[in-house]
Amino acid sequence: MNAEKVIQEVRQDHCHLIELCYTCDNNCIACPPQGRNGMLAFSEIKGYLDKNLRAGQFVSITGGEPTLHPDFIRVADYANRLGGQVRLFTHGRSFRSEEFARLALETCIRSVVIPLHGSNHAIHDDYTGVPGSFAETVAGIKNLFALKDRGYPLEIMLKILLGKMTAKYLSEIIRFIDHEFPRPDMLCIEPLSMPDITSANRDKTSITFTEAQPCLADAVKTAVALKQNIFLQYLPVCIFPAPEDYYPFIFRLPYTTKTIYGAERYWENRPADFSFVKSVFCRECQANDLCFGVWISYARLIGLDELKPIRTLRRPHWLVGQLGRRRNYESVNERESPDGNI
Repeated sequence: MNAEKVIQEVRQDHCHLIELCYTCDNNCIACPPQGRNGMLAFSEIKGYLDKNLRAGQFVSITGGEPTLHPDFIRVADYANRLGGQVRLFTHGRSFRSEEFARLALETCIRSVVIPLHGSNHAIHDDYTGVPGSFAETVAGIKNLFALKDRGYPLEIMLKILLGKMTAKYLSEIIRFIDHEFPRPDMLCIEPLSMPDITSANRDKTSITFTEAQPCLADAVKTAVALKQNIFLQYLPVCIFPAPEDYYPFIFRLPYTTKTIYGAERYWENRPADFSFVKSVFCRECQANDLCFGVWISYARLIGLDELKPIRTLRRPHWLVGQLGRRRNYESVNERESPDGNI
């Protein structure tokens, strides 16, 4: 792998996304097919970080499964020493070893994001394609919570990826999390990014926001009843019948993102450095300042017809001030076509 690949894979300004490797010991149905090879050398990553990382910026370490990289801890530790805020995206299985988990927390890791695809081994392992992966992920999460309880500074986010296979289990997974673990710092529901889903698996995994909306609403209700810190990430609020009821659960990243507005003829061939897309009508929406839009991969597959501008909105009083404070460090970069036509 070339270090320039890291730069090309950055999707958010002020967040450095490092794909350590393509190797993964899960075989998730919604992920790219196994067989891609490549592993970044520590020297490549060090050179990139020395040149580009500034203290206080975010460094997201991902893969593949990054904990399988032989220099995983060395990379994370180096980014931490440069002042980066390191967040690890992992399936969590490697942390079933308490020794490995302790070493990672002692050296560098302050934030982890781990997905759960089901509330039992039958559902989760069917999604990952690996028997026993559910038990290992759960053991890893429990080890991390135990270390956090012993004083290690760690933010734990548990994530549920929204797709056809998981939508009907959202509330069930939330109840499982509440029963099995201490309360995570964040519990996040996020739609699948679809470009890597193979055509053979697309019918099994892809779901429209309209189809998922009842399950999402029930999941939020369940999480609130259990006093879980639930967030909805990369989900447009206009899909809900009463959007203002879901404002408290919309998660905004603490760094800038790139969003474009436009019809299909404009954005369908745009380069990969754009993450999100909105309908041209979203400019008229009263929730436009809060909403990301949709993954550009979702728009390519499903379209933008679901996005309906909210004309009248009852904004919670706390939201106005919060958005104002957030604007000090967070904004959406609007990209238009060179001739001004969308």
